[in-house]
Amino acid sequence: MTISLADAQPLKVVKPYRKIPTKTLAEIRKMDFPPPEFLVEGLIPKVGMGLLVGNPKAGKSFMALHLIHCVSKGIPFMGRECLQGSIMYLALEDPRERIDFRTQATEELLGVSNCDTLEINCQSDEWLATAKNGGLESLQGWIDETPDARLIVIDTIQIFSGVRTGGADAYQKDVEAFTPIQTLAMRNGISVICIHHMNKQGAVMGSQGFEGTADFTMKLWKEEEEPTGILQAKGRDFEEFTETVERKKVTPDDKRGYIWSSLGSAKQYRTTLESNEVWNCANLIEMDKHSTKQPIAWTLDELHEALPKIKKDTLRHRLVRMVKRNELESPNKKYYWINILYFQVGYDRQEELTRCPYDR
Repeated sequence: MTISLADAQPLKVVKPYRKIPTKTLAEIRKMDFPPPEFLVEGLIPKVGMGLLVGNPKAGKSFMALHLIHCVSKGIPFMGRECLQGSIMYLALEDPRERIDFRTQATEELLGVSNCDTLEINCQSDEWLATAKNGGLESLQGWIDETPDARLIVIDTIQIFSGVRTGGADAYQKDVEAFTPIQTLAMRNGISVICIHHMNKQGAVMGSQGFEGTADFTMKLWKEEEEPTGILQAKGRDFEEFTETVERKKVTPDDKRGYIWSSLGSAKQYRTTLESNEVWNCANLIEMDKHSTKQPIAWTLDELHEALPKIKKDTLRHRLVRMVKRNELESPNKKYYWINILYFQVGYDRQEELTRCPYDR
């Protein structure tokens, strides 16, 4: 039988390929998955790459020093249980003298010493472990030689990754810088924390590639003159939360360093702090009015005159919240007085005085 060239079909060449590994959804449904494990309970996953960011002078490095001491000794970090293990701390901006000076207070406050599972690479060493210097390969080597490797802290990620050049956009560059670090963490079952900066708007500095790639993020806000700060944490394996944190020093004038303590939910703490501030001031106003047998009701203007450092609009919103919580009484949204069911007052409250001036 003769086949013309016009009727001939081209031979189909089957190229070898790698079959995509899959499971059906039905198969996945039948699997048992253990609950996520944490290096620091409810805050830092046992496995993953995350960020610790903050505004300038917020205390990021001091929080990192506090954390690595807790993991090294297996003691709680701000009230949260830690898994004990070995740590590699890349202190890429600090010489040994500064680390020695700062950690004296950390160890004294935590009551620990001889952290022999905590290794530190710093400016005083003959070379820094950065991406350009083969740092990722060296970190893998450290993990291979350290059976109980738990945590790597990179302080800071800018110095580790260096200046990224090329034609790719900022998001792609940031993802390309972070992905090998995340892969290192996942492949070896450890946690890696990268310390980074935050801009004035409270966002992670750089593109969204940083935060988008990270498995968890901790943001630390603190004004230099304030005694407390805010720690916001979110991750793939836990719900986002915000806590008020406070610096703890050996003595108030200790220049060496400090650790952090949690004061609880930032919302609850802020509410208590705001309420007490208004109550302390309003109590004095009411006591003064009571002493001259005036109605004890006071206005926003009177409160602002007594608290001039707080913006008037801030005080107005604060009063609205306190009225909603029944901490203050306000029959007309102009005059206020303390609800004695919630706060004590420094005078003998008489019912006839709990009225607005125009009720006379």
